Amino acid sequence: MEEIECLKYLYINLSMQRKTLKNILSKYELKDGLYFLMKENIKAYSRFMISIKYMLKNRVNKEKFSIKNNVVDTISSIQEQVFKSEHKQDIKKYIKEAAKINILDIKRARKEYKIKSKTIQNLLDRMVKFELSNLENIKKV
Repeated sequence: MEEIECLKYLYINLSMQRKTLKNILSKYELKDGLYFLMKENIKAYSRFMISIKYMLKNRVNKEKFSIKNNVVDTISSIQEQVFKSEHKQDIKKYIKEAAKINILDIKRARKEYKIKSKTIQNLLDRMVKFELSNLENIKKV
């Protein structure tokens, strides 16, 4: 049961990140390195979310499988309200802070939920590596 809760938690976090980046991207006019970094992040978050969906389907009955998108939409709209800036430095700062928070969240989730599944542990490792590379890539933009 803890694995299911952990996966749902990760899915909601990734969904919020993806939706926020999509909102920022829709307002961002330039086709520069930052634009392409945000596009790549959206794709990566989508891939992680697909993996999580399959892991959830394997662990729960199909009738019970649902992730509350209304919660995600509400939180994303709050993030969108908070983050209205279109300035490159503000966006870079947001992406950097989000990556750091995601790393901390992943480590906390691993510890709190006591994950034993190798599949989920590998997913968490991939997510941390992605966020660490994200921190490096944002420096180059």
